[in-house]
Amino acid sequence: EIYSISERRSELEGRAEAEQAQPPSLPADAGGGSARQGSSRRVQYGGGGDMCFKCGKTVYIAELVIAQGRRLHRECFRCANCSCKLVNSPKWEAIGDDFYCRPHFMQKV
Repeated sequence: EIYSISERRSELEGRAEAEQAQPPSLPADAGGGSARQGSSRRVQYGGGGDMCFKCGKTVYIAELVIAQGRRLHRECFRCANCSCKLVNSPKWEAIGDDFYCRPHFMQKV
């Protein structure tokens, strides 16, 4: 299943609003030196975006593809056999964690 950018944007905006309602984490020494060393509190940096299923890097909205519930970069959404791009292809299939163009899928089954 592939989501449109506007659908993904509204999903992320809802998530951002929920995260803004929660106070940010503080570093262990933010209490004027009174916090004990080894405290479990940590500072969170970055936007905490989705990670690409294939390469493990952050996926931003403009490059997001969701296929079989997996979030990927448009560039990472390729046939596992021939590496052709599957983004613009209406005919692709998945076997396990791998995606295939239709001709190579037919060879696998």
